[in-house]
Amino acid sequence: MPLMRKHLDIFWLVAATCAAASVGLFACGSPTGPSGPPGVSGTWLVGMGLSGGSLSCTIDSTFSVSLSQRDTALTGTHTGSAVLCVDSASGQHVSGAVPPGRIVNGTITRYAVKEGAPVYFISFDLDTPESHYTGEISGYLAFIMSGDTGTQKVDFVVPKGAIVLSADWGARMQGK
Repeated sequence: MPLMRKHLDIFWLVAATCAAASVGLFACGSPTGPSGPPGVSGTWLVGMGLSGGSLSCTIDSTFSVSLSQRDTALTGTHTGSAVLCVDSASGQHVSGAVPPGRIVNGTITRYAVKEGAPVYFISFDLDTPESHYTGEISGYLAFIMSGDTGTQKVDFVVPKGAIVLSADWGARMQGK
């Protein structure tokens, strides 16, 4: 292969690598990744388990959040969802709801490097601090969020009323 052709091939390989880095696929010139947080704007499909007191609950599989990101700030909306529970004390099935609303107090910040990839801390509320979620996004392909801490206010019909439950949750970017 002529020397000039070899240099052009290397040039295009480096250019393609840096272009991929600019959309967050992997780092270019940095062992720890891009300098800013990954882009998380878009619709995220959320799965979660809720519990508290004698209740063990799941949320409807169509629950989603739509995030808009500006630097490290997150805002957006979320769909409403049915919440289906079993009360272990009585054996009764109890249903509740999370009404649709807004994402508020959202942030994404870098806090660690694991196995050479940056890990970002994500935090947001669904309308109110009573429905607060924290979790992480790791790696260069930022289309999965996971969280083991969260609280969710659920509106139950009489006799339970509104209750704040603990949440274990995860989310996947729609289409990924």
